[in-house]
Amino acid sequence: MATEMQKRAAELLLEINAVTLKPEDPYTYKSGNLGPIYTNCRLLNSAPAQRTEMAGLLVRKIEEDLEFKPHVIAGTAMGAISHATLIADRMGLPMVYVRPDEKDHGLPGKVVGELEVGDLALPVEDLITTGGSVLGTARGVKEKGAHVHEALAIFQYGWEEAKENFKKEEVILHTVTDLTAMVEVANEKGVLSDADVELVREWIKDPVAWSNKMKEKLGKGE
Repeated sequence: MATEMQKRAAELLLEINAVTLKPEDPYTYKSGNLGPIYTNCRLLNSAPAQRTEMAGLLVRKIEEDLEFKPHVIAGTAMGAISHATLIADRMGLPMVYVRPDEKDHGLPGKVVGELEVGDLALPVEDLITTGGSVLGTARGVKEKGAHVHEALAIFQYGWEEAKENFKKEEVILHTVTDLTAMVEVANEKGVLSDADVELVREWIKDPVAWSNKMKEKLGKGE
């Protein structure tokens, strides 16, 4: 069963269509694979009420569940910069953001903002799929002498690949909500039928196999 925080965060995302679910008419992703969900947490930026409440949930997650209290918030460019800024503002902490690549002009470096050697940084992301982006943020601040033990995100799919990636980097991932909670809430609200729920759960277990099965069913094979 989802927690009160997980369910409320899921509701906020559903309210503004930041998460949409179409198991029987799946989305085509950039990879070419099919999937039952499309997530765009950046829509929170255009929804003041939901944005403000989500920021409160993120701060509450830090205060209640993180083992280490951060010295600095590190946003992942570009999607999580706004959320990292709101967290830092509420907590009275400095904030930096980390580019995915080095600049080829002006001042060099991936990290934008001031970090002190030995700072405990908290990388922040909006959506976790494989975890690659936020773990890149973690590596970026580590290169500047900061420490990273944990990372924070709004939403995750719960893929095994992500779990393995965080384990390899020795970073503990915390999220305000996840796809399991989202499915529970969507089912309660009538957004997903019981049959749809089973389809989404199958996708979580093996996205590639699910995609191949749906392509065959819908006649979208290569």
